[in-house]
Amino acid sequence: MNEKNILKAIIEAAQEGGKATLRFFDKTVERKQKPTGDVCTSADLASEKKILSILKKQFPDFNIIAEESGSEDNGSEYTFAIDPLDGTINFTIGSGLYTTSIGVIKNGEMIAGAIYAPVLKQLFWAQKNNGAYKNGRRIQVAKKQDLTGSIVAYSQGWEVNAKDDMTNPKNQKSLYQKGIFRVLNSWAPAIELAWLAEGKIHGVVSNRVALYDVAAARIIVEEAGGKIQNLDDKKDLSTFFLAGCTNALTKKLFTILKNL
Repeated sequence: MNEKNILKAIIEAAQEGGKATLRFFDKTVERKQKPTGDVCTSADLASEKKILSILKKQFPDFNIIAEESGSEDNGSEYTFAIDPLDGTINFTIGSGLYTTSIGVIKNGEMIAGAIYAPVLKQLFWAQKNNGAYKNGRRIQVAKKQDLTGSIVAYSQGWEVNAKDDMTNPKNQKSLYQKGIFRVLNSWAPAIELAWLAEGKIHGVVSNRVALYDVAAARIIVEEAGGKIQNLDDKKDLSTFFLAGCTNALTKKLFTILKNL
């Protein structure tokens, strides 16, 4: 299997899926609530349909984990993890802070990812051992070693218990007392991790979001030199983790979180 062809396919699919959302953007769209509490719109469905048509044509035997249509196990060593519109709430209020996101998993290990922000016209991608890129330019995380003056993003899954320590506003507020300058809550975890990868922010806390939310972003962060500390034992498939630009900053953030 030529894995460069897989990378080309997910880049194409992410871009085309993103373009499919634009005809719905900044217009009145119906939000349908799913059993998880998350929402879906016509744009989510149109994007996923386009993405799947491209990927299945080229790689019909790959497994699929897609947000809207669910999972498809074909017994392949390869799996596409697809979020056709990450940041749906942002999309419905006319904010361009959303992305299409496609990760590739091989035997439980992330090997490639592509994220496209169609309104911002920003394309991020990475392949294992080949670096991370934004619009064709190689990117790297910041070199910040401490939390003083840092910017950290926080995302959580829809099913996270409201009593979870990390969701407690008092605990999030306490992060500021540790020197963190801003805590971002954008409800778009893929773009937050992409910001980390390109050095714009310094850390991200991922509190049990869905795998398709972060599959692409994890490999992009790692290939940009970022550090990921899982908070469970799921290794590459974990969605409960923190990511930082350096080992030192990641360790300091971990120390704060475990003491919440």
